[in-house]
Amino acid sequence: QIFSNVDIRLPEVIKVGGDLILVGRGIKSLPRKLEVGGKLEMRGTAVEEIHSGCSVGHLKVGETPLRFLPDDWVVPGDIHFMRCGFLVLPNGLSAGSLRLVGCKVSELPARLSVRDELYISGSFISEIPADCRCGVLTAEDSGLVKLPDNWSVEGGLYLSGVAIRVLPKGLHASFLDISETRIEEIPSDCE
Repeated sequence: QIFSNVDIRLPEVIKVGGDLILVGRGIKSLPRKLEVGGKLEMRGTAVEEIHSGCSVGHLKVGETPLRFLPDDWVVPGDIHFMRCGFLVLPNGLSAGSLRLVGCKVSELPARLSVRDELYISGSFISEIPADCRCGVLTAEDSGLVKLPDNWSVEGGLYLSGVAIRVLPKGLHASFLDISETRIEEIPSDCE
């Protein structure tokens, strides 16, 4: 664990087999080459960017002004962003699960792939891209107003409290929660 409220420069290369926890506003940037076999956790840092040379098993970021991640970045485990401000998710991001809690994310990137749960409840995200893949979508009380036609999730769709009025054609999900919505009809081709 590294904690600093005064400016600190991290080494050019860091390799950690387990977890790496970074805490404090004194941590302003990550090394260009960073390998974390376990979880990289950043709390209250001033880090704005994760470079393409970074590899992590899991990522947890809270109260950090992180804005940029590398395109086509793969995180085999969970990604959890909590109160991170104006985050721009990269095209081709792939993760085991993705949770956006209290972040100012207005759109999901192209080619987003989430093996398990994509959690956007309470977010400003208004639509899901047609090429987005996820096992479960939890979007309760979000700004979601549109799902793509012929879209499917392996697990459930949790849409309670969203402003969607019409479900798309060809929607496929194993479970559908549309409580507290204005949806009045399920399309005949919805599975």
